[in-house]
Amino acid sequence: MRDHLGNFMVSADLQFARGVILLDDMSNDSAWEAAGTGADFSVAKDASAAFVGAYGLLVKTRVTGPAENDVVTAQRYGEYPESGLLVVRAMVGLPDASLLKQVRMFVFADSGAAQVSGTVKWVQATGQVAYGDAGSVYQDVTGMVLPWYDLFWWRWELVVDVRAAAYREVAICGYRADLGGIGMVSGATAGWRGTYFGFELMAAGAAQAVAYLDSLYVGEFLHV
Repeated sequence: MRDHLGNFMVSADLQFARGVILLDDMSNDSAWEAAGTGADFSVAKDASAAFVGAYGLLVKTRVTGPAENDVVTAQRYGEYPESGLLVVRAMVGLPDASLLKQVRMFVFADSGAAQVSGTVKWVQATGQVAYGDAGSVYQDVTGMVLPWYDLFWWRWELVVDVRAAAYREVAICGYRADLGGIGMVSGATAGWRGTYFGFELMAAGAAQAVAYLDSLYVGEFLHV
């Protein structure tokens, strides 16, 4: 049979299907690398954060001395996409969106000769979705102003062409925008070949910000 959106033949276990870089049901939080403001931010599997299955990833800014603009980032690593076309999809839930300034999803891809990066963010105060352009300046996505409802789950999707250093599409909560060849940040290689992808929260004020992340898919994307 064929992959759900591509032209790859799949194995019985999609984890080993050609074109699939990662499927993550968040049952193993030790696979995630975490960074953030302060010392007691956290990124860990938790039953309360599950979209489906037993666990989701519970992502929280620091508890001690919380402040505006505190951040926490969760990221994972994977291989370089053979085709150069890459999609990152995940389900995101916010139990209290008012405590967040913004949510960001990003991807870096290093071919061993050059590194490119793309990012998309949602800003809580305005509901605006924006992408980072080739000069690392955020540009609003026309028509994507999305008010968040607490305890809802939204599917986030970012599609990029890492060989062309260009965006293809962004989709959040059923709203899809064609970014048609808009350039991504491009720079020197870090000396390795692969990808890493991540999820970041920023706190709106002096209170801990929390988000749920589940059902992550990272893989090559041929249905364009």
